Amino acid sequence: MREFLDVVKEAGDLHAQGHLDRASILYENLLGAQPDDPIVLYLLGTLFSQQNRFGSAITLLRAATKTGGDELPEVWHNLGTAYRNEGHTEDAREAYQKALALESDRADTLAMMSGSYINTGEPDKALDYADQSLAIEDSPQARNHRALANLELGNWREAWPDYEARFELDTHSVSNRPYTCPRWHGEKVKKLAIHGEQGVGDEIMFLSCYQDASQFAEEIVIEVEHRLRSLIEKSLEVPCYGSHQELITAHPDVDAYIPMGSLPGLFRNDDKDFPRNRYLKADGSKYKALLGDDPIVGIAWHGGTKGTHLCRYGRHSLLTTQTRRSCLSSMGKTQQRRHKSLASSTGKR
Repeated sequence: MREFLDVVKEAGDLHAQGHLDRASILYENLLGAQPDDPIVLYLLGTLFSQQNRFGSAITLLRAATKTGGDELPEVWHNLGTAYRNEGHTEDAREAYQKALALESDRADTLAMMSGSYINTGEPDKALDYADQSLAIEDSPQARNHRALANLELGNWREAWPDYEARFELDTHSVSNRPYTCPRWHGEKVKKLAIHGEQGVGDEIMFLSCYQDASQFAEEIVIEVEHRLRSLIEKSLEVPCYGSHQELITAHPDVDAYIPMGSLPGLFRNDDKDFPRNRYLKADGSKYKALLGDDPIVGIAWHGGTKGTHLCRYGRHSLLTTQTRRSCLSSMGKTQQRRHKSLASSTGKR
């Protein structure tokens, strides 16, 4: 029979080489033999976290802290990361603090502590932890968190250089595009390609910089999220495509390209650089066909992930009481009675 530690080593080697499924089978066999082994609990919990199976990762990593793994900062760090990806921010911070109590100069843990304060109304703390992390070693995670903290603080000029670190993150690699032409930095060009990244709301926001960019290019073509294509084409009067392949097939002669999220770094470096101009145009014919002459309009938004504070972004309705009253007052009495009856029958108020 093979020695327990020999199998641990084999599983660890497979894990390090990226053979996660094969490593997982060995780890589970090892746990069957020794269910309370803290190292195997830690290794399998870490593997599950890498597979985005964060609930299982939390269970295993918590078990590791109770069976001797509490003296390993890596266990607490990875537990904090699993907690954070499930939206348990306070539990994540507590785990990170325990990792730092064991090893105070862990740059990766300080970077993750920084991220836990993004979009929570405490950008100063996020900035402080990011700076502590970067004082130990450079990392894209810490630079990205420092960028986001500075954006929350309105420190535009300081934020944008760090914001470019997003492309070094594994989670943002899908936003890279295989262009062979140069990256655009604001110089005059003939044909400029702008490509989308992140979410629908981000693309809408970034394209507020389109008019600024258009002053430096004779022609602009845009790759945009497919659900926005008709809206952006109509609003900006520019050719839009739903994928990189579509764009580059139609325009193989682009002279330069830029990710949308990098446009503000060129054109939004001071509060006065934000023009607050309207740039989206609704399609009147579609509007009337969908809503008729006397619509009740509600607003809903759902975005983000558990790890990026989904609960702060999801909204069922943003209509104020006064807005609802205004909508109702514009309807005939018959319509009011019909909608009240519907609300009563469905139990919604």
